[in-house]
Amino acid sequence: MKHRSITLPGARRALVAAVAGLIALHSASGSATPINCNLGGSSVPVDAKLAFKQPSQRPTPGYAAYHDQAHRAKLVAATTARPPDGETLRGALGGSWDEVHGVVTFPFRAGNVDLLLVAYSLMATPIDATHYAVPGWQREPMFMDIGDGVPRLLSSYLLDPDFVPAADDPFFTRPGRLHWAPYVLYREFEEIQAGHDYSDYEFKGALADLRYTTDRHGHLQELIVDIRDVDNDYVYSVPVRIGDRVNPTMVGYELTQPDSVWLVLYFKSFQPIQNAPQIAQGHWVPGRDYTDPLLPAGFDAASLPMTLLMEGSRTNADGVVEYGYGPPKSLGYTWGDAVPLPELRFTDAANRTVVEGAHVQVNLSLSAPSKAIVSVPLRLGGSAVRPDDYSATSGVVSFAPGQTTASVTLALVDDQIAEPLEYVGLRLGRIRNAKPGAQLAERVRIDDND
Repeated sequence: MKHRSITLPGARRALVAAVAGLIALHSASGSATPINCNLGGSSVPVDAKLAFKQPSQRPTPGYAAYHDQAHRAKLVAATTARPPDGETLRGALGGSWDEVHGVVTFPFRAGNVDLLLVAYSLMATPIDATHYAVPGWQREPMFMDIGDGVPRLLSSYLLDPDFVPAADDPFFTRPGRLHWAPYVLYREFEEIQAGHDYSDYEFKGALADLRYTTDRHGHLQELIVDIRDVDNDYVYSVPVRIGDRVNPTMVGYELTQPDSVWLVLYFKSFQPIQNAPQIAQGHWVPGRDYTDPLLPAGFDAASLPMTLLMEGSRTNADGVVEYGYGPPKSLGYTWGDAVPLPELRFTDAANRTVVEGAHVQVNLSLSAPSKAIVSVPLRLGGSAVRPDDYSATSGVVSFAPGQTTASVTLALVDDQIAEPLEYVGLRLGRIRNAKPGAQLAERVRIDDND
C-alpha cells in the first residue's frame, strides 16, 4: 500500500485538522495557521496545513515483503470471482490508473474547506474503461476503542479479504481480513519510560500505521503498529501495548487537491491505551447511539449523507505517484439510515444424521428482508462423493427482495452397498448483499441402511 504522507512536488502532502482543541504542531516551513474546524455546526480551533516529510523508499526487507504481498493480494482479488461479503457498489473514474479503490465517505468541514472523510475503503475491479465495481460494503465501518469505552471511527482500508499469513510472519498467525489504518500519531510506553519525550518529532509523536486482522464477522484478531522515526522512515513493527499513547485520526479528501490528504485528530493530546484496544466493525451513530465528549455538543451523525468516491493512483514517467478522484456518488442514504445488511445463516442443526435414500432439505434464512437480491454459493465437501453418494438441486441459493427463507435439497443415493458413516459438509461461500450470520456451516451425516 502506498504511503501518502509526503510533500515532494507532485506527491501527496498530509494536512492536519482536529475535532477537539488547538494542536500545537508545526510544519517544516514554520508554524501552521490556525483555522476553525466546523463539524455539525460547532467550530473548534485547529492547526492546518502541516506537511509531512516523504517516507523513505528503503524500508526493511520484512516490511517491503509485506507490502509486496499486500499488493499481490489486491491484484489477485481484482481478477478472481470471489469478492468480499456484502453489497457491490459502482462508481466512475476516467483515465488510466495502476490501482483503484472505492472509498465510502461522509462530509466534514474544516474552516472553509469541504472534505470527505474516509469511513471505509475497498478494492475496486473494472467494469469497463471508466466504471468500477466495489464489492464488500457491509454498511458498517471500523471503530476503535482505546480503553475509554467510546467507539471512534477509524478510517480503514481493506487490503486483503482472504489474508493468509506466511509461515514466518512474526506478528500475524491467523488468516482473516487484513486492514490498514494509516497516519496515527503514536508514542511507545518503553520510549516514554526511557525518558524520550518525542520533542524531536515534528508532531510530538511518531507517525504510525495500524495493521490488523479481523474474522469474517469483523471481530479483531491481531493488531500491530508500524513505527516511523523522526524522518518518517519506517523503523519496525510492534504489537500495540497497554501504556502506549495514541492520537487516532480520520483521513479526509479534498476533491480539488487529490495529491493531498487531511488528517483529522480526535484528541488535543496523546491518550494512554488503558486496556487492550478494541477494533470492531459495526453500525454506531455518534450523537444517536452514544455521546462522545470530544464531538461538539448536540452533534448527530445520523443526518450525514454517505457517498462513494472512486480513487485512483499511478506512477508517472518521473517516478512520482499521482492521485485522482471520480465524481462523488450518493449511496442514497445517510449514516443513520445506512441500515446494516441482514445476516445470512443456516437454520438447521449444525450436525444431523439422515438415512441414505432420503431427501434432505437444507434451510437458510436472513435476519431481515433485503431490498436487493441476496445470493450465496454453497461449497459442498466431506467424505461423501458427489454424485455417487448424493446430488444437490442447486449450488447457489438466492433470496428475492423481501424473501427471508430459502432452501436447497440434497438427494441421498441408496446404493445398496454397505459403507461406513459418511457426511456431506456444507459451507457458505461469498455472500452478495448480506453479511455472515452465526452459523456458516452444516454437516449432514449419511447413515447406511445396508
